Amino acid sequence: MTTTNTATTYNGWANWETWNVALWIDNDHDMYQFAREWVNSRVHSGNYSYDAFRYELESRFGDYNPDNVYWSDDTLDHAELTEMLTELAS
Repeated sequence: MTTTNTATTYNGWANWETWNVALWIDNDHDMYQFAREWVNSRVHSGNYSYDAFRYELESRFGDYNPDNVYWSDDTLDHAELTEMLTELAS
């Protein structure tokens, strides 16, 4: 019997690109600190979506992360990344 892997997720994330972007934001000290400060400065307004944050990432760190995944990659799951940012609020 042959088994085909039809998994559509990567390590619990929507895809590899989303996982990779989240990994960099959550594990690189400078990106993590920047993300926490950015989210915490917007907690009261509730405006801390990944859609807004990616422009800040591009401005501060360039168009893509060290694994060459663009912060604006079309395959990124913005809802998952926004949820991750929400968890950074202190």
